[in-house]
Amino acid sequence: MGYRKTLQTRIATASLTLYDAPAGRIAVYYGAADTVTGLAFTQVDELIDFIKSNPL
Repeated sequence: MGYRKTLQTRIATASLTLYDAPAGRIAVYYGAADTVTGLAFTQVDELIDFIKSNPL
């Protein structure tokens, strides 16, 4: 089996996601550079709009 080196950008793997339904807020914890944990916040509506306007 061979090893293939690839360069991928704009990829983050969520470790934990918390949803605050009354506020409509999502908190996403994610690994950064395999050494630290990042935390990002967004609103549900903003996330859905972003996904719809940026298809894969």
